[in-house]
Amino acid sequence: KAYAERWMKIMNAKTERNDDQKPEKNRRRLFNRGSVPIEVSNEIGFDDCDYIALEHNYEIWMEIAQDWPLELHVPCRDPLEHLMSQCNFKFREFNCEAEDIENEVKSCMVHISNRFNSELEHDTSIHLKCFNPIPVDRYLEYMGTL
Repeated sequence: KAYAERWMKIMNAKTERNDDQKPEKNRRRLFNRGSVPIEVSNEIGFDDCDYIALEHNYEIWMEIAQDWPLELHVPCRDPLEHLMSQCNFKFREFNCEAEDIENEVKSCMVHISNRFNSELEHDTSIHLKCFNPIPVDRYLEYMGTL
């Protein structure tokens, strides 16, 4: 019960921070069977889960790790491939001959705040495991062996 209360406190704070950015009616449209609303996940609970996929702020993992040891799978990509992927996501063509290459890089960057923090490396209940997310088949094959 104490764990559930801590979890709800974190998630409520997260939801409050995002309310201005994503009105409720828009957030609902983003959910489907592959993306369950966090409120539903919280109600069901995580204690019976072998695998949890959450795209939230890193502090949530530290909270969960207070009750259960975790192996976090972190996607690790070649930096140049990652940059080109972000340019593609933003429909930008990267100009390798630009005078201001730093600005060219910044124009492609997709910033997702607080998903990862080096604090995770120092939490003794969390084991970070780097994986190459592309092609996804190798990762799915690995997960199938667990």
